[in-house]
Amino acid sequence: MENENFYQKLKQEFPEFNTANLSDDTQKSLESLLSYTSGSLDTYRIKIAELKADVVHSELKKSELLAEVKVKFQKTLTNEFQHVQDRVAVAQQALDAATCEPEPKDSSAALLRHLEQREIRDNLSTMPLAKRTEHLINGAQGGDAAILRAIEAQPIVSDLMPLDVMNRANTMYVEKIAPQQTSELAVAAANLDGAAVIRNLTEVVLGHIEQAI
Repeated sequence: MENENFYQKLKQEFPEFNTANLSDDTQKSLESLLSYTSGSLDTYRIKIAELKADVVHSELKKSELLAEVKVKFQKTLTNEFQHVQDRVAVAQQALDAATCEPEPKDSSAALLRHLEQREIRDNLSTMPLAKRTEHLINGAQGGDAAILRAIEAQPIVSDLMPLDVMNRANTMYVEKIAPQQTSELAVAAANLDGAAVIRNLTEVVLGHIEQAI
């Protein structure tokens, strides 16, 4: 059975999942989570039906048996969710590696970088904010981080550029020099958002199933 069918099956059997709105790509990426969730919710309902018909065990024992099934279900659900979180961490590490600038080889190189960055800041400080912003954005869009890094290294008492502009420039720079890694991180993050929705809705469904006992 294809992954998309697991998603549709969840929506058909449990109306709560109609609010998930997962894209086709996200459904495909979350195949394991969706298939497990669908099968486990069915198993949970079957177990409840069996225990309702059970005339051998006490109500306390039946509650304990049901709790065991739920704990196992939630543990595996947590593990499935962790796999999605791990993919985000891996994608973030790949992006960091692609955009990380090498450290100076020695103290002379470090001093030279410090002086170059100070010179950039001194030049920027003579310009109006609009002009500073223009230079920063143009450099970032072109894949040149010299101005961006110089401002980031500014003394704490300095204030050459608003934080929101710095964040925008940094995003532009990263997207320019590492487009593939940026895209992969965005996909992984979207999958994590989708997985969180599924996990939360699954807990809601479990609660509704238990209320109907």
